[in-house]
Amino acid sequence: MFHKSGQFDRLVVAAQSSDYVDTVQQEISGLFGSTIGVTTPKAIMAVRATTLTGNSSFILSIGVIALIVGAVGIVTTLYTSVTERIKEIGTMKAIGAQNNDILALFLVEAVLIGILGATVGSLAGIGAGYGLSSISFTPGVRSSSSIIPVFLPVDMIKVWLLSVALSIGAGLYPAWKASKLSPMVALRRE
Repeated sequence: MFHKSGQFDRLVVAAQSSDYVDTVQQEISGLFGSTIGVTTPKAIMAVRATTLTGNSSFILSIGVIALIVGAVGIVTTLYTSVTERIKEIGTMKAIGAQNNDILALFLVEAVLIGILGATVGSLAGIGAGYGLSSISFTPGVRSSSSIIPVFLPVDMIKVWLLSVALSIGAGLYPAWKASKLSPMVALRRE
């Protein structure tokens, strides 16, 4: 392979049973010492597991960052909505709206934002998964045997519910802030 006449760069040894793999590895290492490297399927699987764990951690961290950014966006949107509608909130309170009514109004808005965002995000994620699976990343090779993405309904429902719950959680503070506004202060504000 590397133009080494009479020398080998790799030798594959198969054990008669998987029970003998460790014994065969020890015997080869005992015969040749540290002059050669011995790799077993168990070692390859350990490296793959480590790589997958690293990939999973990376993807999880991206997901957490996306959730935080989404929560900040919802808080900002609802807080801006409260700020822009201070006079309306004051008027509603002056004609008899209770704190719970105002709180419910803004929490419903947060729920609607969450439902819409979770639904659009899920559909966009599914579309992107199928779109990316149809692209070939090898130049000159057509993607006839593309990887088909798998979307488990239970996991999709969990993610959807998490998104809606996050939206409700992010909407609590602005809704509470709006419900505690004094009608007199709200009506005087420009």
